[in-house]
Amino acid sequence: NVIATCGALHRITRETLASGAARLAPYVSRLPRPYVGVLLGGANAAYRFEPHVAEALGKQLTSAVQNLGGSLLVTPSRRTGKDNENAFKQAIDAVPKFFWEGNGFNPYFGILGLADFLVVTSDSVNMVSEALASGKPVYVARLPGGRAKFESFHRQLRDQGLTRPFDGVLDSYAYTPPDDMAEVTARVAALLSEL
Repeated sequence: NVIATCGALHRITRETLASGAARLAPYVSRLPRPYVGVLLGGANAAYRFEPHVAEALGKQLTSAVQNLGGSLLVTPSRRTGKDNENAFKQAIDAVPKFFWEGNGFNPYFGILGLADFLVVTSDSVNMVSEALASGKPVYVARLPGGRAKFESFHRQLRDQGLTRPFDGVLDSYAYTPPDDMAEVTARVAALLSEL
């Protein structure tokens, strides 16, 4: 009775994305497109995230956004940490941006809904799974460290053409967003019908 999924189960729907996008849009409407959404995680038992890593990622993103002529839409997580946030913000100072400081409404769903590209740090299965629900190109920024289960997760997504590693370049690509929630719901319903 164990149901395995590729990614994490989540509550992202088309309606969630549309509502979030509509709420965030007025705050970023003057920023040039394309929008590059950035979901910053942080250190955990598997990965390290330190100011020099945040700075390097910020510089990579600055170069990518300048090449595109667009803007950054950034949301840190609780694990990001102020030192990493500050290092990252200094590194992206030269490009148009929206950076959530933790005040007011959480723009997370809005960034997923509005972004033309998404860059997600490798420490969070949840954030990568939620980003994929958007159907946008999802690039994974590798943090130092890692464990076998994370490596297997990221390798599986890359092999399926769902994500790409972030190496400083962003190109558009298409895929069918995975819907693990629908698959699990159908499997549970089928199991219950057999009782």
